[in-house]
Amino acid sequence: MKITRSLSLHGTFSPAAVNVLGQIPSQALFHTRQQLRHPESIYRLSLEKVGDAFCKVAEAYLAKTETYSEATPPNSWEITELLKHQEDFLRVLQEHLDELWLILKTLVDPTSATEGALFANQYVLANKLSGAKTFEEAIAGYKKSLRIANKLKHQQCCLRGVAVWLPGSAHLGYFLEEPDAKGHLGPSPDIHPDQGAISFARDLTWHLFNIYLASEKLVGTIEKALNARGSSLSPVISPSNAKWEQVISLALKIPDAYFPKEVRAVGIYRDAQTLVIKFPKEVRLRFPAQVKTSCSFCIDKHSRKYKLPLP
Repeated sequence: MKITRSLSLHGTFSPAAVNVLGQIPSQALFHTRQQLRHPESIYRLSLEKVGDAFCKVAEAYLAKTETYSEATPPNSWEITELLKHQEDFLRVLQEHLDELWLILKTLVDPTSATEGALFANQYVLANKLSGAKTFEEAIAGYKKSLRIANKLKHQQCCLRGVAVWLPGSAHLGYFLEEPDAKGHLGPSPDIHPDQGAISFARDLTWHLFNIYLASEKLVGTIEKALNARGSSLSPVISPSNAKWEQVISLALKIPDAYFPKEVRAVGIYRDAQTLVIKFPKEVRLRFPAQVKTSCSFCIDKHSRKYKLPLP
């Protein structure tokens, strides 16, 4: 799939929802009765959090990649701060998906709602907003990939660092540490069924693609909901967003520092007027027959056996 953003058509490289949320007819909105912000404000605040979190990870990753770009692996290395930023980023992404459902909730009139579910997604689906089921299905795969955030929050799992050392470069990544069925610590069997770790190069661009994709699907759902009520939506040109310009600038600097097991990635291309984000992009990197790898882990007196990740 290819997503294109044009300054001449959209005015900004920010995701598609910024061009339409302020244009929803007032008679179709119930945000005040739902005690929610206007959809445009919900999305702006959510995207700002995502942008801030992305930039912290990307900046820390690029700095560490440069630090560890020597011809030979260092005697010691650490990416503690980078992993903390990544953990925060994953939680913000999960919140972002929840906040997209808050936007759809503003289209439901509470006076005619027949169900009062606790969570916004359940509420919107239970009250049968037109297009909501399709939206749920469209983002289901990405939502499932973010279950890693639930494990960090509720199951005391940890992010651990991984590095693949090549001549003159380091491919950095992470994995989720969790006990397996035998009590052995190592890569989470649920998140990493093949014990494979995740490179930051692949992960950052993958999440960026899904932010754009979810925004496109949100716009389509809003259009369908309005059409069902005999109304329509007219996108407008939006001003450029400095934070999101920084996001794109950093994303374009991310090297193709993938792990050997990763065969599909995201392509990001930009010229003066156009941004293109494409998935999948085939990864064609040549790795030596043998590579040096390193990972961080922590054992205790009750967990003395460890299964190592396999990048």
